[in-house]
Amino acid sequence: MDNIEQLQEAIKVFIEQQLLSHYTFDTWKDTFVADRSNAKKDALLKQWDFLGECFSIKSVIADVEASPDMWAPCLMLECVLMLNDTAIPLRLILVKDKVQLVQVLDRLSVSKHYGEKVDLANEFEKHVVLMHHLKSKSN
Repeated sequence: MDNIEQLQEAIKVFIEQQLLSHYTFDTWKDTFVADRSNAKKDALLKQWDFLGECFSIKSVIADVEASPDMWAPCLMLECVLMLNDTAIPLRLILVKDKVQLVQVLDRLSVSKHYGEKVDLANEFEKHVVLMHHLKSKSN
């Protein structure tokens, strides 16, 4: 598994852990309604601030995945992850309460900036996950 794929997996694990305490059907429903109302875009983005200050949410799109026998709530989040001094654009796709995809949108720039010598997943753990847990323990 290459460096960026390891980072994507680390982000997926972190997001799923954060979702369990914040993301409910009502959250999705409110997002779905706000997504269709331009007046509520700021409130929509603010609803996703629980991911922490390292994640800057740029857009949220709520939708429904439908099949003949069932439907499922879906979300696509586009955000920027600040890791050290670098902005890493991400796309997250959630179906029900599971993260289905974490995608680094500009893999080439990230690879050029960090190279293979820096363990991106480890950097994410140190600078995002650890800091998030330390801040939540102090509150």
